[in-house]
Amino acid sequence: MRSDDELMGDPAGFDELVRRHQGAVAGYFRNVLLDAHRAEDLAQETFLKIFRERLSYRPEGRFRQWLFRIAHNLAMDEFSRRKVRAERPLEEAPDDRPRPPEVVARDEELRRVFEAMGDLPPVYREALSLAWFQELSYVEIASLTGTTPGNVAVRVHTALQKLKAKFS
Repeated sequence: MRSDDELMGDPAGFDELVRRHQGAVAGYFRNVLLDAHRAEDLAQETFLKIFRERLSYRPEGRFRQWLFRIAHNLAMDEFSRRKVRAERPLEEAPDDRPRPPEVVARDEELRRVFEAMGDLPPVYREALSLAWFQELSYVEIASLTGTTPGNVAVRVHTALQKLKAKFS
């Protein structure tokens, strides 16, 4: 499998980059903005921006960090343009197929967690989303958000404490 850096250097490899990272970028926007439709739009905008700036990319093995830096900047622009309304984070068509009780319980629990995340301030929600769902390190998150790894740790800890308090 070719690395992200190799794909960035090959115009024909761009589709593979999009396939590889589209879900993670869209998920980041859904978790941070709480708007599934806008998340898809911004994910596409992220990849358009990457395509336009591909010639200025320096292959240093940090493509994923660069990708999420662009996504973070677009999310911050979005916050500047509007207030984020708390909506259901994942809007999916209803599925009427019968499901085992343990799956129903897990889905309900996840729905409650996402709903509770929607009540968190955006800086906490973003830090938690990047750490949990995108599995970025605190150093990477700090670089993306323009803060320190210690501040990221505090944000994630505070987010977890707020979520814990909601479920206690």
